[in-house]
Amino acid sequence: MSTSHLWAIAEGAYRNMLQNTKNNAMLITGESGAGKTENTKKVITYLAMVATGSGKKVEKKVSLEDQIVATNPILESYGNAKTARNDNSSRFGKFIRIHFTQSGKLAGCDIVSYLLEKSRITEQQSVERSYHIFYQLLQPYGDGICPGGLRAKCFVSNDIYDFIYVSQG
Repeated sequence: MSTSHLWAIAEGAYRNMLQNTKNNAMLITGESGAGKTENTKKVITYLAMVATGSGKKVEKKVSLEDQIVATNPILESYGNAKTARNDNSSRFGKFIRIHFTQSGKLAGCDIVSYLLEKSRITEQQSVERSYHIFYQLLQPYGDGICPGGLRAKCFVSNDIYDFIYVSQG
């Protein structure tokens, strides 16, 4: 296996942390659309898998590993947007610190997000959109969550053109 392969780098950092008992860091960079978000998800999934000691889950309760991996869609809703080059472009930077025990098991995680484009909230270019969460709020996804539906409870109209921030792009 090539040492530049994503999983080889993640494995090397994990093994180095265990052997040398020192913190390790990975910096995932690239141009727009290069796959930074997808590669970050793969690294987190890989570390969660190796830190459990097996690739299969045997218990039914939600594990810490599953919780860490599951945070990404929530972050994407609030920080990703459609751009001219990418339908799901991250418009924020992330600093993810994964904590391990001395034996290499997952112990916790801190995620700090840095919104890069605050102006995107109020205006977008014609081929771009605001953050996904604003469009998701206008969808009927939450209609079964509460009596009358989530949109009605939040007093949100079904018409996207009632909202200038999401009808520009």
